[in-house]
Amino acid sequence: MNGFFNKKALIGMLAVFGIFVIYVLVLYAKLAFTPVSSIVSSAPPVQRGSIVDRNGKPLAVQTNFYHVGVTPHLVRNKAQFADDVSGPLGMESSDIMRILEQNSAASFVYLKKKITQTAYAELKKITDAKGYVYVNYDRIPGRIYPENALASQLIGYMGDDGKGLAGIEYSMQSYLQPSEKDENAKESQEKNVYLTIDANLQYKLEEIARDTMRTTQAESMMLIAADAKNGEILSYISLPSANLNEYSYASVAETVDRPAMEAYEPGSVFKIFTVSVACDQGLIRQDDSFLCDGMYERRIKGGEAVRIKCLDRHGWLTARDALKYSCNDVL
Repeated sequence: MNGFFNKKALIGMLAVFGIFVIYVLVLYAKLAFTPVSSIVSSAPPVQRGSIVDRNGKPLAVQTNFYHVGVTPHLVRNKAQFADDVSGPLGMESSDIMRILEQNSAASFVYLKKKITQTAYAELKKITDAKGYVYVNYDRIPGRIYPENALASQLIGYMGDDGKGLAGIEYSMQSYLQPSEKDENAKESQEKNVYLTIDANLQYKLEEIARDTMRTTQAESMMLIAADAKNGEILSYISLPSANLNEYSYASVAETVDRPAMEAYEPGSVFKIFTVSVACDQGLIRQDDSFLCDGMYERRIKGGEAVRIKCLDRHGWLTARDALKYSCNDVL
């Protein structure tokens, strides 16, 4: 202390330094004795459930698709690159070359959208081995429909955003994929939807329906089969139908859900129910005969006469024969 340092300034500096050291020690002690809070991991994304038939046969299954993009100006040997990736992409090398050349100044361009998990694995192996670091992959949720067009209007389809846009995929969206914001979402993951339809019966009846369309040259056809005891729908058919795995290429006619959207009057088809009720109640027997003279006539209380004409004079018919000829007079 030869007078070079000011005594008061030195004392002030030491005081400030001391306060800083005390602050650091207090903060350290506070952190040291504070209980460590548990790290809350983010909840995994809610997976979409499957749609299955009454026997558990899968009709719609969750999967992942991939959009494949590239930075064109980083591709040095475009011809070699196009040859290497054309196979997994299912594209011609010339088509890939054209995309790269037309977008040579772009920072990013998609080569192909929605490739399958299998194609992605094959392509990723090639791009990693070749050092193609300028290839990017966007994973998007998707669906695989193992039975293609089977009951397509009933099952519906899902958009690229992972939400159902038609059919069961749409109407049961909240069950198939609960919102991730829902506090109960974790408990609701992978909740499957079981339909009452039987996939095997659906397939057989669709074949019959298609044969009928070919022989009658009909533009469309719908057919519903139900369990007579409990009303469960066993088969739900609307033709023509779309391949759900290629839904974007479907025509408008293939997407129409006719049983739900179009009015239909069954008419004579319900004669069988009339006969069934009469048999169950013991009102008629199998060998009972009824006369068809070409017209059924009855006068109601108001005096008005109700007349139902038949297409022919069938004579005496049993209930079975009346069904066979669709006789309006007897039934």
